[in-house]
Amino acid sequence: MATRIQRINAIWGETERIAANPSLRMLAPMTYRPAVGGSPHRVVAVDDPAVDEDGGGTLPAASDGLYILIDGMTGHYGHFIVDVLSRLWPLVGREPGPVWLVCQPEHGRSYWERPPFLAEMLDGLDLTLDAVVSFSDPVMLPRVAIPEPSFRSLQSAHAVFGDLCRTIGRRHWTEAEVDTVTRPAYLSKSRLPTGVQRLVNESNLVAALERQGVDILYPETMSFAEQVKLFAQRRVVMGLTGSAFHTAPFSAPARRTIALSGMLHLHANYILFDAINRNHAHYYFTPGTTTFAENGFGVGWKIPDPGRVAEQMARRAENIDWIERYDVEVEAEAERRGQSLTGRLRRLRRSLLARWKPG
Repeated sequence: MATRIQRINAIWGETERIAANPSLRMLAPMTYRPAVGGSPHRVVAVDDPAVDEDGGGTLPAASDGLYILIDGMTGHYGHFIVDVLSRLWPLVGREPGPVWLVCQPEHGRSYWERPPFLAEMLDGLDLTLDAVVSFSDPVMLPRVAIPEPSFRSLQSAHAVFGDLCRTIGRRHWTEAEVDTVTRPAYLSKSRLPTGVQRLVNESNLVAALERQGVDILYPETMSFAEQVKLFAQRRVVMGLTGSAFHTAPFSAPARRTIALSGMLHLHANYILFDAINRNHAHYYFTPGTTTFAENGFGVGWKIPDPGRVAEQMARRAENIDWIERYDVEVEAEAERRGQSLTGRLRRLRRSLLARWKPG
């Protein structure tokens, strides 16, 4: 049977959407104690916040402003959005005034400051990298916010998480440019040296897609602003499942995407990200895909006949407005061919049995 891609229907995890905001604790003033020996950082209420409860004398006071506890920090794009950025929802529509993000980074600042997307995203909230602070000793903070995350991996997304993403990305696209580029774009991972997963024959898929008239782009060579604009301008964006598609909620609403996965089930986070932006997202798996250990990546996978897969992805991009009906027709045709082949095999078997005579 010819290679074909099929729509993914199984989901790994929960996809709860919550209209209400997450819980938020507001404290003032409080003693902040940094993490020690693997214990988490914490805020402590004492009779006099300015006095060290361990008898160390008067605590120093931090600069004025609101201090938001965000736990850790990471330089990984997807993990930053899910684990760190999702706690900054109190900044949506905030009143003017200094804001500080308190974290105990697992690595030094040079590790997580290096990726340019962090500064670009904070800029969307009118903050700079200088707003990210950590303390090595107890300190008195004038006002403290302890927000629960607005996005929980494999669980849920609050409506305010979508507001947060739109607030950050809104300055990077205009209504006039939405869907102005009809030529599909494909976001390639083929130049990434490390990552979570790798399609080992993606270069063959990329070459075939180019022959189908698809533009090949590499997210790691683009700024955050350029990626947001890309999702707004392109009528269809394709690629492999991964955090590159987490940029769509920062862009125009109702983006059209087509993604190929190496697994038969879909990570629930994709459904949640699509829901908050009302995306028209479509996910596919190629029967015959193999997976294996891959150096520098969590897993490697390989698809059969990349040229045929590219052709089918391109056809779906052309038929994006009625892609669900297109998929139903393709599956129905595949079933008819399968039944026809089965019928022919049965008839051949009966013919052979009729001709065979013992002795």
